[in-house]
Amino acid sequence: MGVFRNRWFTLFFASSSLSKIGSQIYMLAIPWLVLELTDSVGMMSIMWVAEILPFVVLGPFLGVFIDRWEKRKVLLWSDLCRTLLVLFIPCLSFLHVLEIWMLLLIGFSLSICTLCFDLVSDFGLIPRLVKKDQLATANSMYVGLDNLARVLGPAIAGVLISLVGAINALFIDAVSYLFTLIIIYYMPVRFKTGEKSQVTVSKVLKEAKQGFRFIKNSNILLNLGICGGLYNLGQGALYTVLTFHLVKEMKLSSFLVGNFYSLSGLLALLGAIVAPFLIKKIIIGRAITLGYMVSLIGILLMILSTGVGLLVAGYGLISVSNAWINTYTFTIRQLEIPEEFLGRINASFRMILTASFPLSAALLGWTADSYGSKPAFLITGIFLLLTLVLTMVSITANYDIRRSMIKEDAS
Repeated sequence: MGVFRNRWFTLFFASSSLSKIGSQIYMLAIPWLVLELTDSVGMMSIMWVAEILPFVVLGPFLGVFIDRWEKRKVLLWSDLCRTLLVLFIPCLSFLHVLEIWMLLLIGFSLSICTLCFDLVSDFGLIPRLVKKDQLATANSMYVGLDNLARVLGPAIAGVLISLVGAINALFIDAVSYLFTLIIIYYMPVRFKTGEKSQVTVSKVLKEAKQGFRFIKNSNILLNLGICGGLYNLGQGALYTVLTFHLVKEMKLSSFLVGNFYSLSGLLALLGAIVAPFLIKKIIIGRAITLGYMVSLIGILLMILSTGVGLLVAGYGLISVSNAWINTYTFTIRQLEIPEEFLGRINASFRMILTASFPLSAALLGWTADSYGSKPAFLITGIFLLLTLVLTMVSITANYDIRRSMIKEDAS
């Protein structure tokens, strides 16, 4: 594709692929480790909440500082800190002092670093590496990279956990962050930096509110945020509940669980590849609506499943829809949000999306612990249906990215 003719995008894409595969190892190893330590899906949900809290509580305030900081340094320090944090887990284990509260603290800190990195890379770096008319394709490739990692990562993680245990598998994740660190260090990209006036508590609060105010005054961003938050309320903790279902209720080995997520990730990868071609046939708003519809079909298959086959197909369809929705909403946000405010506005938007995650973890985790996984899947289905209906009657369904680009060029 033409987007890969951009040298630094290609290098960033390649290095990110290794980092994201490492992250997938972490995503399977940590729930597995928590399950080994506590034997509780409730504690798995608490771990997941700890990893989500920075996006909910700290996001808008971090966004204010990111708008002021030198963004290359944000990327470099974030990657370095992620490497060290992941290394702490096996080191603490080897010293026989690892406890669940330490995992919660490391997961919380790791998410802060990931939030800082993503706010700059997703919305500040990628638009600088490609042309404006290549953004949708670049985003689909970058989202597709997540799904490629989901194809390879869980399979690799499953084998590693089977051979060396969850603790030792984390060494691979720690090293993987160094690849993007090296590429970003040498990348000849300049970022705009916001005002450097003195920072006070009142000023941080005021500028954080500006992010929410911008979203409130933007019909498309407000609708995307509301629908995305409702969607995440239903499926936010689905991965945790599904892992519990596969391990405890279906008695699958780590190798089979890893391959399950790899098969689902393969379907999602195909969805990401299709994403840029889909919006050549229909407007981007209807493509988002279609994504929510596919997700609803996926959870229905999971509810009806009696074996692994329908579970793979159902979770795969949800992964496909997530790839579409993420690609299209990324593109809209990159076009609608001014660069000098990308930190605070995107952090505020992400807070809206993730605020429902702790509720999802509590609701689905308690339901799975008390009544089993299938009732939890049913609750997810109800929320996905509500999201689809709300999207169909909102401004999102008729949003056309081409009109937005023409309007921006004219201004």
